[in-house]
Amino acid sequence: MPIYSYKAKKDKGQIITGRLLAFSENDAVKRLERKKLELISFSDISARWDTELYLRLRKVKNRDLVIFSREFSLLIASNVGVVESLATILDQTENLRLKNIIAWVAFDVDGGGLLSDSLAKRGANVFSSFYINVVKAGETSCKFE
Repeated sequence: MPIYSYKAKKDKGQIITGRLLAFSENDAVKRLERKKLELISFSDISARWDTELYLRLRKVKNRDLVIFSREFSLLIASNVGVVESLATILDQTENLRLKNIIAWVAFDVDGGGLLSDSLAKRGANVFSSFYINVVKAGETSCKFE
């Protein structure tokens, strides 16, 4: 999943910088425009070694996992599809490492994979085996109509 670095101006003229995870350059620009940011500079930094190192060293806090789990649970209980739920949470997640994992999980599930398998594959160092097994139990006990 490509990571983009940007510098943009807010409505009040404040300059901000940040990193954004997106499926493509067009997707990244559209997401920044939806936030009403005026782009100053923009570049793909996913191939840089420091970005890879940043993602590997960046920790996902328990608080981030709790928020992810709570939001995901609420969306699923509201009959929102799994992929759409993951996409919604992706836009709201601040932690870049968790955001990267969620994006890949959404991609896997959209391709027909099981959520538990994708969590185990993409987020093995973030999601505990207990968490993954609870998701797997939910998948097997759920009745699909």
